[in-house]
Amino acid sequence: MKNVVLIWQSYQTREYIPIGILSEKPNNGFRWQFLDSAKTAENQGCFLPFPYTEEIREFESLPPFFLRRILSSPFNRATFDIDTVGKSQLDLLTYWNSKINNDNFQILGEEQIREMSDSPKVYKM
Repeated sequence: MKNVVLIWQSYQTREYIPIGILSEKPNNGFRWQFLDSAKTAENQGCFLPFPYTEEIREFESLPPFFLRRILSSPFNRATFDIDTVGKSQLDLLTYWNSKINNDNFQILGEEQIREMSDSPKVYKM
């Protein structure tokens, strides 16, 4: 199962706080789970993409919060790079970090999270 992590940069501390994990299910569809650190982000002013719950949410298709990030990406304004053709929706989300305007959310793959983990501005999961 492929995973991506939704992170949010705090307006107060400038720290990157992991919000939750979006997974692609093997039989199509997606699974979303909040991390405990989402409560910290919410207390610092983050508007979460879904109401907080400890339960795992299942979706038949990519949830609108994430789909909007693909639809507003440079893929819709420019031609596809040959390396991006055929990638999954989660790959597309991480290809551009899925940042929209000034909303302070980013979507990172597991490798990108490992690269950031040494930064003092990253909230430890």
